[in-house]
Amino acid sequence: MPTWPDFPEDEFRNRLSKAQSAMKEHDLDALFLTEGENVYYMSGFQSGALVTTRDWPYALIVKRDGDSTFVVRGGFEAVALETSWISNIQAYRMLGDARDAIRKGLEVMGLKGAKVGAELGETQAVRFSTGVFLDLVNTAGVNFVDGARAIWDMRTVKSKLEVDRIREAARIASRAAERAFTKLREGMTEREFSRLVGQYMMEEGADRPSWTPSVRSGERFRRYLGGCNPSDTKIKKGDYLQMDWGAMYHQYSSDLHRIAIIGTEPTRSEKDHWNLFVEANEQGTQAVRPGVTAASVFAAMAKVFEEAGIKVDMFRFGHGLGLDLHEPPHLGPHDKTLIKPGMVFAIEPYGVRNKEGITFNCEDDVACTETGVERLSTIKREIFVV
Repeated sequence: MPTWPDFPEDEFRNRLSKAQSAMKEHDLDALFLTEGENVYYMSGFQSGALVTTRDWPYALIVKRDGDSTFVVRGGFEAVALETSWISNIQAYRMLGDARDAIRKGLEVMGLKGAKVGAELGETQAVRFSTGVFLDLVNTAGVNFVDGARAIWDMRTVKSKLEVDRIREAARIASRAAERAFTKLREGMTEREFSRLVGQYMMEEGADRPSWTPSVRSGERFRRYLGGCNPSDTKIKKGDYLQMDWGAMYHQYSSDLHRIAIIGTEPTRSEKDHWNLFVEANEQGTQAVRPGVTAASVFAAMAKVFEEAGIKVDMFRFGHGLGLDLHEPPHLGPHDKTLIKPGMVFAIEPYGVRNKEGITFNCEDDVACTETGVERLSTIKREIFVV
């Protein structure tokens, strides 16, 4: 039993049960997990060495019967034992010994010739060197196959404790941004504002920003440079400023987006266009309920713009959320995934331009409940006029 677990034992027993069901459903003998989010999910292992570096391989091997082995970098055995629920820890000392240690772990677990699901599919990737993994494919005597669907079958539906963490991450991000928008001023740089939002998220209780808050203004806003890092561009009177940000709280993230305008009021046309995004956000939120498809949530948002006479050609208006910022399902016309209680989404209508060529983004985080939906973020759905 770990001394400093990040979740209670029952949580990990439930996760192991989900993993076993997923392996049975996808005809897998074992899962081979290397990404920080997957290793943490299944073990509780807490170490910055896993999530911030790629030079030392880590591999968590989970069999369908529940037996598990965790191969770690030498010197981290104590961290693994004290923070994770995995008792069989195997360590290697030299970097060159990593592949032999993993091969041995697979062999000792009796997986020669077995069908082992690795992180090869949608939004998954083996974290360590591709060359090392290819060598394992050729020499370990294991049939590595795509295990992404089994992994997402485990992780897509969140437990109550997971939803609690995402709710807190959304509250932190909401409160921090509302504070920051009151301090936004002409002459401040995008980078300075981004740092201020990050500072306020830490003060509100975040472990860290989920990423560098993305801030763009002026010409960068008009060109819609989505996802770009903040620059040293000074924010000018009359500028729009668009921000994409999120807080990480106990490994789980929020994902939000809002707009501000500096030193003036939006035009009537701009207000009307923003209100379409607010309405699309609301309709998408209310469309989230058990038994509907992800595509139907997208359709509810797209309908708002189409009824206003604006063609929608976006591939999605949101995504799943959890340990990763972007997780399946995708709220797009192609995704027929049935929504279940415990799924968490970023509702994100964006990219739809008005006749003046302006587009906005109004993003909130929501959770599907047994009876409908809960909005997790608390920030106002308005253009912040500063």
